Amino acid sequence: MNIKKSIFKVFTVNFFQLISGLIVGFCVPMILSVEGYANLKTYGLYISYIGLFHLGFIDGLFIKYGGKKYNDIDRSVLKGEHNFLVIMEMIISIILFFVSIIMRNIIIFLFSISILPIMINNFFKYIYQATGEFNKYTKIMHRYNFIYMILNVLLAFVFKNQNYILYCLTTFVANLLAIFYTEFTFLKENIHTKGIIDKNTIKNIKTGFFILLGNLVIIGLFGIDKWFVKLFLSTEDFAYYAFAVSMLNIINTLVNAISITFYNYLFENNDEHKINKLKEILISLGGLSSCAFFALSFIVNYFIKKYIPSLDIIAVTFAAFPYMVLINALYVNLYKVNKDEKHYFRVVITILGISILYNIIALILFHNTISIALATILTLITWVVYSTKDLKNVKSDKKMYMYTSLLTTSFLLCAHFLNWWIGGIIYSITYLIITKIIYRNIISEFIKMIINILKRILKKY
Repeated sequence: MNIKKSIFKVFTVNFFQLISGLIVGFCVPMILSVEGYANLKTYGLYISYIGLFHLGFIDGLFIKYGGKKYNDIDRSVLKGEHNFLVIMEMIISIILFFVSIIMRNIIIFLFSISILPIMINNFFKYIYQATGEFNKYTKIMHRYNFIYMILNVLLAFVFKNQNYILYCLTTFVANLLAIFYTEFTFLKENIHTKGIIDKNTIKNIKTGFFILLGNLVIIGLFGIDKWFVKLFLSTEDFAYYAFAVSMLNIINTLVNAISITFYNYLFENNDEHKINKLKEILISLGGLSSCAFFALSFIVNYFIKKYIPSLDIIAVTFAAFPYMVLINALYVNLYKVNKDEKHYFRVVITILGISILYNIIALILFHNTISIALATILTLITWVVYSTKDLKNVKSDKKMYMYTSLLTTSFLLCAHFLNWWIGGIIYSITYLIITKIIYRNIISEFIKMIINILKRILKKY
């Protein structure tokens, strides 16, 4: 697998996802009331746990097909796995549908109808990621991002609709339409193939169960702060905090282009030297990503003034990028590549326990959103320290800790005590100096990477 080509393909998808996220992330809060936005984000919080309802089946497929070629997969087995997933998710969706009717809960109703299209979407995305079929993966993502963006723009700018339920439905409709072509093509190609559902099909649940639990714990880790804010602070606090996290996720879409491609790549490049080189690149990329805060600060201050209170939260959460990038793109993938599912689960459940403890302390001592955000950063730092020692192919070194400490400190000072443009200039200069001193060749590698990406884009057009 050509890692540079794969990263470029997924990077272009995530770039358009970034554009879509920026448009949706800014225009929807401008239209909805703070309470309506809080309800929309509550639906989003529920959706983040939707993976629980495949019971580890898709994760089992991800492990099963990791490093294999898509064309070498037995089509009768794959069709059987597809059919099994559809049947299972239809049953779960129907059960939750009736639960929502009994409880008269609109969020659960929207959640129930979203399960099947999202699961089928994830089925194909995971298969394509595991087998390195990034052309097919990017087509699904392009369709979803385009439809999702258009629907939200129409609701917000054309119709100026203030009903949060319709904005929730955009996720359901976008997934449904995005996967329709892929599903139709798959069934057409395998129309004469008999799908095999046997004990080996169900075995995928057993294989992926601990990966599922681990992934859910990770989702819990990155969502536990929102639950603490939602349960123990006000609706306005939750809206501001959710807005801050959505800004973090917008920038994180580009970084995810790397983590998506690394799983397949690490099967063939699992030696200490390459891994530690990747570690340096990822940490410095995370530090660079923090620069986005200053641009977002300008946009919020001048165009979405009702969310100015969220800037103090964003100023804390964006300091998390160096740790978040390293964990998502490298450490989590390494645990999966090693195929020690139980150990992976033990690690993430330990970190979740630590996160809950940090959040409880933050809530008791300060009882505000800033302290919850700081608790999240402390959790990520703890995870980096732990996994750096735990993973056998990752070298623990003083340079990494010195680099991240200097970057985090300088960012927090610039973000909290300087205005957006002065802070942005000073942090950018500080970032370049620190990176040049500690990781000498990283900046030149970044420049080469950007030039290559621009050349590829220009060739396309």
